[in-house]
Amino acid sequence: MYIIKHKPEDFVVIERTAIELSGSGKYLYVKLVKRNRNTLEVVQHLAGALQIREKDIGFAGSKDKKALTEQYISVAGVSKERMGRVKIPDVELQVVGSGKVPISLGDLEGNSFVITVRNLEQEEVNKEVLKKITFIPNYFDEQRFGSNNAEIGKCLIQKNFAEAAGLISNRTVGWHLEKFPQDFVGALKKIPLRLLRLYVNAYQSWLWNEMVAAILLQSCNVRGTVAYSRGKLVFPEKALDVSFPVVGFNGAELFTDEKLRLLAEKKMGSEGIGYADFVIKQIPELTLAGELRWACGPVQ
Repeated sequence: MYIIKHKPEDFVVIERTAIELSGSGKYLYVKLVKRNRNTLEVVQHLAGALQIREKDIGFAGSKDKKALTEQYISVAGVSKERMGRVKIPDVELQVVGSGKVPISLGDLEGNSFVITVRNLEQEEVNKEVLKKITFIPNYFDEQRFGSNNAEIGKCLIQKNFAEAAGLISNRTVGWHLEKFPQDFVGALKKIPLRLLRLYVNAYQSWLWNEMVAAILLQSCNVRGTVAYSRGKLVFPEKALDVSFPVVGFNGAELFTDEKLRLLAEKKMGSEGIGYADFVIKQIPELTLAGELRWACGPVQ
């Protein structure tokens, strides 16, 4: 059986930042290289080492744990010298510049991957499959979903705040509910905003995967399907040259193809949600718009 991610170095991720790294300002820009570590876990460790708030550390996206990854973070109000004294196991921190704006979710042009697949010599591999790959469906991968991120996100979208709080393993949430047993929204607000957004993003991403897999299954000759923790991914023989919305409160405005819109709304209906559910008045910062994402992307 072929093996991927046999060791962290078999899955290399290099972030291409959208931030101008040279300049001056209160935000220190740092290249973060980590091995077999989760991004949020490293941010928590770094905040503790620097004795600053987690929200003072910005990043464009969470990277895989079982991997060797390179990304950029911003740190507010910390000197280069102080940063240089921080040591974290399996993590390298290199100051690369400074600027006036923090790095936020989405501040990247993309990620480059180098993936090593092992044990191919033991497989009866179809040579046709091993031809040079020129495209790949633009699915969201496992690191976006964690153990139950999408489930928590769905609860937030459906305003089921009690169940969302119950699914989140967080001491601060527990302490708040001990004092105020019915204040589920207040308990959720104790969680860093970017983590709450990550839950909603995870549900949006799962919906996108499901919808695009259905489109590819209907529109293209399929080379094969691959199971993952949240369902099945469909891989076509030819790229589908279409952009498909990551659904948000403005989702209906983003569709230019009526057939695709109806397919998306059918899936949303089966989930018991609509576009308006992405407006979360109880926690307005979680109200998220949709955006277009290409169904397939090139492999360079």
